[in-house]
Amino acid sequence: MPKKKGPPYTDDPGCKYIVIEDPWPGNASGKARTQVYYNHLCTWVRFMLGKAAEPEVVYSVNTRDEVIVQLPKQVDITPILGAHPWRRILSHGDARDKDRVSYVFEYDYRNRGEPGNHNWVENFPTVSGDPPPHLRFPVIFPYPHVSWASPKGKNCADLALPLPRTRQPTPVPDTSLFEPYQHPSQLTSGTVENAQHRVRSEAQPDRQPPGKLGKLDPYEEGVPVILHLVPPHRVDVSQKRTPCGR
Repeated sequence: MPKKKGPPYTDDPGCKYIVIEDPWPGNASGKARTQVYYNHLCTWVRFMLGKAAEPEVVYSVNTRDEVIVQLPKQVDITPILGAHPWRRILSHGDARDKDRVSYVFEYDYRNRGEPGNHNWVENFPTVSGDPPPHLRFPVIFPYPHVSWASPKGKNCADLALPLPRTRQPTPVPDTSLFEPYQHPSQLTSGTVENAQHRVRSEAQPDRQPPGKLGKLDPYEEGVPVILHLVPPHRVDVSQKRTPCGR
C-alpha cells in the first residue's frame, strides 16, 4: 500500500488500532514470537471485547515488546483501554507473573500513521472463536473491569493516546485471590486475630478435593505452562496437550 503523506495523517484508516504494552501471554518478544503466540494474543483480545469481534492483524517489530492490534472499524475500544492486571484477568498462571500488568491504549494514528508503512510487520491470526475446552484457556470471561491508566512514562507512550474523558480514574475493587501486605502499624486486635486464624488454618492438612488442580496443559513452542498460583511442588505438569489452533 502506498505511503500516505503526513503526519498528521488525517485520512480514515477504515479500522481501529490499539497498542498493547507487555501483552499476554508475554513469554516471548521479537523473532521468538510464534504463530501460537499470536493466536493466543488474538484470543485474549477477543475475550477482552466480549467475544463481539476478532482481531484482524497484530503488528510487531523485533526491537520492541509492544504490539499494535488492528480491529474492525465498528468496535468500541473505550471499555478495554487502561490497565489489565494479570492477577485479575487470568484464572491461573505462573506465580512469577502475578504482578504483571498489560496496558492497552488507543494507537496514535494521526501522528504515527499506518503501522505497516513504518516497518511494523503484519502477523495474522490462524484461529477464531473460542479455544478448545481441554486447553483450559486462562483468560477470565466475562472479562473483568479494566482500570484507568495513563501512557505517560510507559514504553508505549510515543505510540499511544491518553484515555478519553469518559474513562476517568475510578476505584476498582481487587477481586484477585491475593491478600495485600499489611504494615504492622495498621494491625488491630481484629486483624491480629484474623492473622492467627489464617496461620492455624494453613497448618491444617490440605483437604482440597483430588483433581482440583489436576494435570494442567502446557502450551507448545515456547509458550509458558499456565499454572495455578500455588507453590511449585503442588503442580504436576507431566502431560502435554495440543496448543490452540493446532
